[in-house]
Amino acid sequence: MSTNPLLQPFNGPFGAVPFDTITNEHFGDAFKQAIKLAEAEIEEIIQNKQEPNFENTLLALENAGKILDQVSSVFFNLHSANTSDTISNQPVHPSFNP
Repeated sequence: MSTNPLLQPFNGPFGAVPFDTITNEHFGDAFKQAIKLAEAEIEEIIQNKQEPNFENTLLALENAGKILDQVSSVFFNLHSANTSDTISNQPVHPSFNP
C-alpha cells in the first residue's frame, strides 16, 4: 500500500487522525486510490459466484469503501473546519468537486 498517511490505518490514541503527517497534496492521490479500491471491492461482490446471502452481499457492501470513507471524512472535516484555497479547490474526482 502507499506511504500516503491518508491510506494507512490511523494508529494514534483512540484512532485519532495523524494531522501532523497529512498535507493538502496527499488528498488527490488518496482519493484516486481509495475510489479504485472501493470499485474493486464492489466488483468482487458482483463477481462472487456463491449464492447471495447476508455476509457475501449486504455485509460485504457495508464493509466496501472503508478507505474511501476514511479519506473523505478527513477531507470534508478539514474542508469545513480548517479550509484553505488548496483544499477548497482540490478536485476529489472529475465528476465531483465540492
